[in-house]
Amino acid sequence: MTKPPPRFAVTVRDEDIRQAALMHPREFGPRPDIKSSMEFAEWQACHAAGCDLWRWYSNDYPTAFKARVMAWHELHQLIGLHAQDAALSKRGRGKRG
Repeated sequence: MTKPPPRFAVTVRDEDIRQAALMHPREFGPRPDIKSSMEFAEWQACHAAGCDLWRWYSNDYPTAFKARVMAWHELHQLIGLHAQDAALSKRGRGKRG
């Protein structure tokens, strides 16, 4: 029996997007020189999801909801990253032909 996919399943080229390599890592790869705290990541996710920052910071939102917002935001960023990566590949193919 196969395991059901997780609620936030996102794949690229049939691979979990969190594990998938970028085709152009130099342009879009991880930047080890940029570091941020978990609190900053939470604030980014809160803002991106349109949540009320004061309610978030005051722990008005349930923890499970905040965790889902964080997961959504991470996947949302990865989707954008892979979309930009694919667009760069497409532009490169167009130049050759």
